Amino acid sequence: MREVEVIRDVERFAALAPAWDELLGRSPADTVFLTWDWLWCWWEVYGAELEPCVAVVREDGRLVAAAPCMIERRRRYGLGVRQLAFIGTGRAVCPDFLDVVVEAGRERELVPALIAALAAERGWDKAVLTDFPEGSPTRELVAGALEREGLRPRSAPDRVCPYIALPATWAEMEQRLTHNFRRNHRKKRRRLGATLARWQPGDDVDAALARLAALHQERMETSGRGGNFRKPDYHAFHRRFAARAAARGWLYLAFLEHEGRAIAARYGFLYRGTYYAYQSGFDPAAYDASPGEILLGMVIEDLIGRGVTELNFLRGAQPHKFHWTDRRRETFRIEGWARTPVGHALALLDRVAAERRRWKQRFAKPATAAPATAETAEASA
Repeated sequence: MREVEVIRDVERFAALAPAWDELLGRSPADTVFLTWDWLWCWWEVYGAELEPCVAVVREDGRLVAAAPCMIERRRRYGLGVRQLAFIGTGRAVCPDFLDVVVEAGRERELVPALIAALAAERGWDKAVLTDFPEGSPTRELVAGALEREGLRPRSAPDRVCPYIALPATWAEMEQRLTHNFRRNHRKKRRRLGATLARWQPGDDVDAALARLAALHQERMETSGRGGNFRKPDYHAFHRRFAARAAARGWLYLAFLEHEGRAIAARYGFLYRGTYYAYQSGFDPAAYDASPGEILLGMVIEDLIGRGVTELNFLRGAQPHKFHWTDRRRETFRIEGWARTPVGHALALLDRVAAERRRWKQRFAKPATAAPATAETAEASA
């Protein structure tokens, strides 16, 4: 027997934990950003002023589909808006590759049931569902289901996510690089003479994360940007999740050590054969030695040696990423407007705002792009 419902209280949302990752493992949406550990850590830190709105489908008590959504109160155009979004969005944490979670091969059958349940649920004015992977088998089905429910969907590209399909050997990886970049990278590594030090099981997770955070903040503050680790809630989230990731075998924290101290760090997650390159930092005093680039090369070499098949740089088309790859994926956002007075007003105002942006872009003077430099590449590393 099939049962479809929308979970609106935190206790019942928490009760999904035992079945969540089992369903995720049967779904094409299986990424680290949809694991229960990620979602629940995020909710523990950011969920106090939010409402869960999680649509689920069960068959004979077994979870077969879920839409991990929430409702957030926001202000737009001077209106009080209740926005439906995926859990995990709307804060500095910024996960990529979100989706509805559905058993593989059953998307056409189950996605409409999830969307119909959300559409029937009172209490939201606009849906903003972001970070669908371009290859998601549910993306067009979600937009189609929203349209059938009369919610006027709009789908658009959202983010660019470069990635590297890792070869079997470091030598093969080097052959993909341009001659000049390969030669200069080798020279920088030899000249600095630094070593790679990875966090190992049994090491202090909090201490390693604190080292990464300090290097991240040093670089960001020196470059005039604030850096997310200055935010207590952001740091609290990653302390929680890094501990869970360490217990699961997902944590990958690496440092570039030179003369007895860490001068660069990379923080990410190894999940299902993919390394998600989440955060980084380096000592500004070592800037001229390109520590971010050197560490990234060493990390790539280490990942290849460990049999990892992909490095995903996540969102952002920073120039330094394209020294290593020419591959990228897009994510998409889908918006829909509920049949409420505020929803109707928002749909009109959003259309006007979009039209104004199009005209502004049409008549704007073309900007001259600044050439990529070592400084801009290193600032994003």
